[in-house]
Amino acid sequence: MKKIIMILIDALMPEALENAIKTQKIPALKFLMEHGTYISECVTAFPTMTASVDSTLMTGVYPDQHKVPGLIWYHPEEKRIVNYVNGARTVLKYGLIKTAKDVLVHLNESHLNKKPRQFMKN
Repeated sequence: MKKIIMILIDALMPEALENAIKTQKIPALKFLMEHGTYISECVTAFPTMTASVDSTLMTGVYPDQHKVPGLIWYHPEEKRIVNYVNGARTVLKYGLIKTAKDVLVHLNESHLNKKPRQFMKN
């Protein structure tokens, strides 16, 4: 299996990136783009929230299959709100320790579907 390094800069639009390259503000990223693969015309998964989009990128399936629907959502089996950091106010409301456990433990260990079907095949 071929190994890859994926660099994801959350919310960075292609226009801003290309402008920074033209003004020579990011030579390291320019080098990586010239010597790797850069895709500027992508369509994201819905909802466009970091937790669900990153889970889609890592699993190759949409949120309905990987089971991470967004940054904050109701988990019917656990009968509670799951929070993957949706702003400081939400973290304070649901608790720092509970939110940290959701992000650092539960997201990968229990919330993310272990056997999603791929929507892209090699």
